[in-house]
Amino acid sequence: MQPAKFFYVIRPLLCGLTLAMAGPIPLFAEREPPIRTGLWVMQKVDARELDAFAGSIRANHQLTGVCLNVAWKEVENEPGKPDFSAIDKFVAVLRGIGMKYQLCFKPGASTPPFVYAEGAQSFETRVTNPHRANFGEAIVIPVPWDPIYQRNFSRVIAQLGERYASDPLCLSVVLTCANLLSAEMHLPKRGEDLAKWKALGNYEEKLLDVYKKYTDEWAKAFPRQEISLHLSKVLDLPPQFCERVIDYGLSKYPARFSIQNCQLTGRREDTNGVDRDSRAQRGSCTG
Repeated sequence: MQPAKFFYVIRPLLCGLTLAMAGPIPLFAEREPPIRTGLWVMQKVDARELDAFAGSIRANHQLTGVCLNVAWKEVENEPGKPDFSAIDKFVAVLRGIGMKYQLCFKPGASTPPFVYAEGAQSFETRVTNPHRANFGEAIVIPVPWDPIYQRNFSRVIAQLGERYASDPLCLSVVLTCANLLSAEMHLPKRGEDLAKWKALGNYEEKLLDVYKKYTDEWAKAFPRQEISLHLSKVLDLPPQFCERVIDYGLSKYPARFSIQNCQLTGRREDTNGVDRDSRAQRGSCTG
């Protein structure tokens, strides 16, 4: 089974929400999603790991929930015909023990080949994170504002919502849309990468529009779930870019929008010394 990675959840405006709930509650107020607390573990959805996952998750009574990481290209080989059976099997294990989960559906380098075959604009780069097994390899991601990519990604988000949004154990979904290798906001940023982004025009405003669009689309597909943004620095853009994304999410979905930062690792090989832990933590949340 893949090494476990643990994370905490940062809930913006938590105090404000608590104060708001202390007053009179309208009879027909929209039900707010449960706040994620406690210890959660990240798990890649891979059929080969199902048995090991089932055994370990049933034996671990310290966990509150699981973040299921799903690579888009692993579930959809033909446009419009996703196979969610692998996700279903992992969810069935969690339902069997009543454990909560978050869905993390990753595009970026996990975008299916058919998207490019249909004509989506690609962005070629290389893996620069030395902590990854594929360090140095050439990879391709879609340009986030490409309409062909967006059409396909929007469709599969809606299909995910139709299948899992009604599950009371599904507490959260990750706001993915413009990604590289992880669900965080990283994009290729080598010198040659930045030159290519600049050649594509005003990428700051284009990316902001992408995040606004998919904040709304994830929220529509999962109307009762938390919408979680995995925060990280984006290209060479100033911190204000992330603030603008967060401001939009909070203005539209104040009771459901959250930010998440993944830095803790539960890997056994990272328990011998603070310096080693620090290196592993830096490597676990980049790219």
